[in-house]
Amino acid sequence: PMSREQKPDRERPRLLAQGPQHRTSKEPRLTVTLQEVRSPRIRVMWVYDNMVSMQAGVVESGRTIFLYDRNQKFIGSAIYNENSRIRARIYSLEHEFFDRAYLERAIKTALERRRTIFEPEDSFRVVYSDADFVPGLIVDKIGSVLVVQALTLAVEKMREAILDILRNLLSPSGIVERRDCPVREK
Repeated sequence: PMSREQKPDRERPRLLAQGPQHRTSKEPRLTVTLQEVRSPRIRVMWVYDNMVSMQAGVVESGRTIFLYDRNQKFIGSAIYNENSRIRARIYSLEHEFFDRAYLERAIKTALERRRTIFEPEDSFRVVYSDADFVPGLIVDKIGSVLVVQALTLAVEKMREAILDILRNLLSPSGIVERRDCPVREK
């Protein structure tokens, strides 16, 4: 048996990023108050309107916002929509923007994950929204055709970049955009 001094330290996995503590005053940010964001058992990916205690900086719906706890410790990067009960949907635990470079990495990672399971000619879901860290984007591959759904304002604003990324990664024979989901009206 090992003594306490000899036992290796076992760090608990961190759910929260160790991002920057302070940025410019114009940085779009939300301060979240509920204790759930600090719990090691609960990984909050959605921030509801009643979880927000303060909003600061230049905030625009459909764009990146940075989340902080009440002690101003960085939580993560999220897409923001002031017209939704879900004010912010976390896509990264790092301080990064929801831009073309981020989307390209996230979509490519999702596709690489699926390619470990599916053959190129198979039909499968390429991107699973929040599960692939692209909140509101669903992409299905049916044969050589892609079916794309944009279910958040942020994804809608990045629509052209997303379609271009998908064309470059998958070379589909066609892309069908589903625009019939009721959540799009928000």
